[in-house]
Amino acid sequence: MVLCLHWLFVIPTWAQSQNELTLPQIHLPRQISLEDGDVRLGQICVIRGPIDWVTQAQHIPLGKIYNPSQSLTLTRAQILSRLACCGLKENPIKITGARKIEVSRSSTCMKSTELVGLARRFALQHLSAHTLCSLELVRVPQDLNISQADGPFQLVPRQLGRASTSQMRIRIAVKVRGQERSHRDIIFRLKHQKRVLVATDTLTEGQIITAEN
Repeated sequence: MVLCLHWLFVIPTWAQSQNELTLPQIHLPRQISLEDGDVRLGQICVIRGPIDWVTQAQHIPLGKIYNPSQSLTLTRAQILSRLACCGLKENPIKITGARKIEVSRSSTCMKSTELVGLARRFALQHLSAHTLCSLELVRVPQDLNISQADGPFQLVPRQLGRASTSQMRIRIAVKVRGQERSHRDIIFRLKHQKRVLVATDTLTEGQIITAEN
């Protein structure tokens, strides 16, 4: 009698376990960072179920992140809708974990202060040695987010056009394997030093200026 009871309890449990393995399952984290801007289901979650179903589901496109400063938020309903649109309508599909997931693109952030500092050093090096002036930033540039997906990058400053007597424009370009991917333009106002004649004594109208006064 004991043996029979034992099998009565074990068989339903085994059947439930087998059923869970055959049902499509998706587990969502709260957030994830990708190197690539093309977002596919297999990159952002854990997918289980029948092998054929999992293989197809992994490659379903969910959107694209064009700029590293952007992010993409996906809800469970949106993911189920994409599965249905791609013909994967198995019912039920069990989704666990977060109610929604925020997908971002991994990047290096160059702060505006770093960009201005690089542009200022470049400008001072390329101003004429005979030009006595200071550089005044016209406006603060935005931070520059650089994707790490493309590999090592270089920040290359160069002057745009010819410097006028009042302004100088410097472009900081992000280059990967010699190709420009993004940039920030930084404008300085040139404040020239002027010589001012100051009298050491009170001068009257018509008085001749000499070295003594």
